[in-house]
Amino acid sequence: MVKNPNTQHEDLVSALNDIRARTGSASNEPSEAVVKLGLLPYITKLLDNSTGILIPIYEIISNIASTTYDNTLSLIKEKIHLKLIKALMQSTNPETQDQILWGLCNIAGSGIEGRNELLKAGLVPQLIRMLSQVSIKSGLLQRLAWAMANLCKWSPPAPFNEIRAFIPYMNMILRTSDTPAITQSLWGLAYITNRRTENMKQLTEFISLATVVELVTHKDVEVAGPALKIIGNVCTGDESDVELVLASNGAAALAYIIIQGNHPCLIREACWVLSNVATGPRHHIEEILGFFPILSELAVKSSNTKVFFLII
Repeated sequence: MVKNPNTQHEDLVSALNDIRARTGSASNEPSEAVVKLGLLPYITKLLDNSTGILIPIYEIISNIASTTYDNTLSLIKEKIHLKLIKALMQSTNPETQDQILWGLCNIAGSGIEGRNELLKAGLVPQLIRMLSQVSIKSGLLQRLAWAMANLCKWSPPAPFNEIRAFIPYMNMILRTSDTPAITQSLWGLAYITNRRTENMKQLTEFISLATVVELVTHKDVEVAGPALKIIGNVCTGDESDVELVLASNGAAALAYIIIQGNHPCLIREACWVLSNVATGPRHHIEEILGFFPILSELAVKSSNTKVFFLII
């Protein structure tokens, strides 16, 4: 029915809804069937001509992009990502924008080729335009944060000049109460600070480290984890980068994680960061000396050998 240009509107809607339901299942097989049956060119045409049935089409695309890398490459081959970006430019409906972003996020998150194609197609300015709006609904903000994070992901990293415009908006999101959006923004900053192709100073001058340090002690491990990774990445820079973390009360935040002892993975990461700080100059070591009695006690009690040696 999707291939037949003479299909009645009601039948087409029914067929698309059926495809949407099938591709939305846990199995990759329905999405692979859509690709193998050659339906993508027809779905691409429907994006241009069928304004009344776009939402199920966007969902089908998003479902396919969330499956395998090869399926996502098939979407890119049909230039569906270009049509999604064009639709995002033209839409003023938050529900439609949200559904389009789901597909774009999945394409960007599929791998380096998907990310690069979206960067090349001009997705960044469209995201910035939307982020610049006075009021953004929570769900849409989460999708925008997810899109930014995925465009900062993968190695080799995207050129810094192409994604640096995201950083002020990531900083802004960190000051909201939207936990999922905060988490995605932190992951975006973690990917940015994990770069090895730029001087760390070029990155840290844009990032609100004080806010990141505060989030290291967040009660939600999904927030604390990427915040801690950012601090760890910054502490792999030079002495001045470490001093930025220490000046933001970073040592106390790291000690808090270790003392709380609720999440072994966070404890290991915090110990690793502190061990990096301890290899620095005397004034860095002095910043963390006050925590050593408690950390030494924890080292003796620790049943985790890695944690023991990191603390020592």
